[in-house]
Amino acid sequence: MTEALRYNDTKPELHRVMDFGSALEKVAKVMEMGAIKYEDGNWLQGGKPDAEYLDSALRHILAFQDLGQEEYDTDSGCHHLAHAAWNMLALLRLNRDGAPDLAYGFDFDAYVDRWAE
Repeated sequence: MTEALRYNDTKPELHRVMDFGSALEKVAKVMEMGAIKYEDGNWLQGGKPDAEYLDSALRHILAFQDLGQEEYDTDSGCHHLAHAAWNMLALLRLNRDGAPDLAYGFDFDAYVDRWAE
């Protein structure tokens, strides 16, 4: 029996993000709380500069770093690192959506030769 053709060689292996499991659930909870606070899908309107996402992510990282203060955001109840991850994902999605997955001119074959088993 012949196998169906698929041309996926240059496409990202999206199933790999599922290895993040519970971390993705924490980011989804940030999105859920944001939908309640701001309106569902509001973030997709974008229009924010990179610095706004970076500043927010860094504030959450710094709050997490000082665990004596708080591990969870007092406003949303969500984990600070989930807020930081959300901001980085939103920045990539909204302000870098057209960027290629790899840098132009990156030698993927050389990378595979160096690191693949």
